[in-house]
Order: sequence, then C-alpha cells, then structure tokens
Amino acid sequence: MNNISATFNRIFVRNLDGSDLMEIFFVTAVASILAIRGFLHLTGYPQFSPGNLHIAHVLVGGLFMLLAMIMFQAFTGRAARSMAALLGGFGFGAFIDEVGKFITADNDYFFKPSVAIIFIIIYFLMERINCSPWLSDKERLVNVLELTKEAVTQDLRSEDQQRALSLLNEADPKNPVTIALCELMKNIESIPAQGPDTWTRIKRRGQ
Repeated sequence: MNNISATFNRIFVRNLDGSDLMEIFFVTAVASILAIRGFLHLTGYPQFSPGNLHIAHVLVGGLFMLLAMIMFQAFTGRAARSMAALLGGFGFGAFIDEVGKFITADNDYFFKPSVAIIFIIIYFLMERINCSPWLSDKERLVNVLELTKEAVTQDLRSEDQQRALSLLNEADPKNPVTIALCELMKNIESIPAQGPDTWTRIKRRGQ
C-alpha cells in the first residue's frame, strides 16, 4: 500500500496553476455549448454535408481537443498551457454537445441529462483535486521550477518571483535543490507587476 501511495505521489505532482487552467477549460466548454446551441437555433439547425459526407461538430470538437493535447505535450510555459486549456475546453464543449446522439436509442440530440451529469462530474473532480491547500516539499520545488521557465522567456512577473520565494521559504532549507533554487530566484531579474492576467480580470468582472 505504501508503495502504491509513493508511486502516486511521484507521478501526480500538483500544478499551482492547475486550478486556473481547469477553470478556463470548464468555463470555455460551457460557453462553447451555449454558443453552438444558440447559433444552431438561430440558423435553423443547418448541416454541413459536402457530397455524401456529414461533418458533425463532434468531429470539430475532437480536432480542437487534439490540438490542445499537442500543445500540452509539445510546448511549455504558462501562455501555451492557457491556450491549450482554452482550445481543449472549446473542443470538449463541441464534442459533449452531441453526446445525446450516442447514448440514446433514437439519436436524441436534445437529450439534456447527459451533458448536465458530465459537467457535474467534471466540477466535483476539479474541486476534489484542488481541495487540499497543503503542499508537499516536492510540489513546492516543482512549482518553483515551473516558474523559472517564465524567467527564461523573460515573462517572470515580480509577483511570481515573490510567490516562488514564498514557496521556497516553506520548503526544507537543508535540501540542496531548495538552496540552489533560492539563490537562483533571488538573482533573477523579473518584469514589473502588470496587474492581473486576462483570466483573473474576466473572473473579477463576472463576480
């Protein structure tokens, strides 16, 4: 049992930006469903059917989710991850919007419970992942390393630098990685604070 727990903790190290990324994904998915349903209602539910083909928007959703996966795997940095969460959310919304066709015998596109149930599951999964504010030393150090990437691309904000130093102050001071990262972070030149990012501004306006 201890080996399983150790393996789990080694593989699944929480990203402190994960809650924002999941929020972007979740909100974009809901917004894409509302936008698609609104557009289809206003246009009389048209079909894109060139020749003998029928291009359902579930396929468009799959394409956007594929692009999001490629971005997550091929690129690093906060901006790339935020864009991937946005694309993935739109793709998931377009995909899940047609799920009623695949779980009902009469291919009922307007089958409502399926979408609601799926989003409830996603919401509670997000809450479960982010429910514990406590961080292990490993999670603190890994997230500081993530922030150093922003310094390489010259996008490390002063508030992120202070956030990294705060995490290091809570980490094991005898750990050589802590010592090295602390020295590195203190010598990095950050860019001045530029106010909240786009997602934070959107959330504040919605409150």
